Amino acid sequence: MRVLKGFTLGMIKWRKVLYCDQGFPDNYIEPELFLADLKKNLHTKTYKYLDVVKESGSVVQQLSCVCCFVCFFLWVKQDWLSSTHLVLFSSLFTILCHVFIEISSNNALFSSSWRKSIQQFAMVVFFLCLLSPIMKTLTKSISTDTIWAMTFGMMLVHLIFHNYRTPQVARSIIFA
Repeated sequence: MRVLKGFTLGMIKWRKVLYCDQGFPDNYIEPELFLADLKKNLHTKTYKYLDVVKESGSVVQQLSCVCCFVCFFLWVKQDWLSSTHLVLFSSLFTILCHVFIEISSNNALFSSSWRKSIQQFAMVVFFLCLLSPIMKTLTKSISTDTIWAMTFGMMLVHLIFHNYRTPQVARSIIFA
């Protein structure tokens, strides 16, 4: 046994101090203290499968919307689909879906929410029709690679900053 300052190594109690040479290696720690303060999985939250599926639905929905937008963008760009037909088809589809939602929720078909939705829809269509010639003349001088870059950038911004919370979680966060 090695003698250290009058004590044998087996008699010296290791202390957690850096300024004193105790005769132990620098990385030594007593076996009973090793990982004694380790706390595993303190704040883990377990989820139910159905809750995870419900909450992943908003992410899948947004990715699907972006994929549909890319498909329609490419179809219009390649002249496989007329922009007029696209607007008419999407407007008709929106109206049919809104009617289906109103009927399935047992609301009167021409309630105040229905009238408000029609007003909002008419306003959007009006401003799109009003601004589309202006946007067409403004974007004639922009090159196609700039349009591609802006489209990709806007889709990326949309995917990053979209609120992916489910309505129940969003309500509880707002009122918390």
